[in-house]
Amino acid sequence: MKMFIAKVANNVLTFVAKKQALTGCYWLCHEYDIPEELL
Repeated sequence: MKMFIAKVANNVLTFVAKKQALTGCYWLCHEYDIPEELL
């Protein structure tokens, strides 16, 4: 189960990284939207 969660998290992070590269300042502009647990 942990491996599955890690895989999903990895896929999400990869997706976000690609999206960030496309949109530019995703984390900087939306920092206040990120839940504390993810920081």
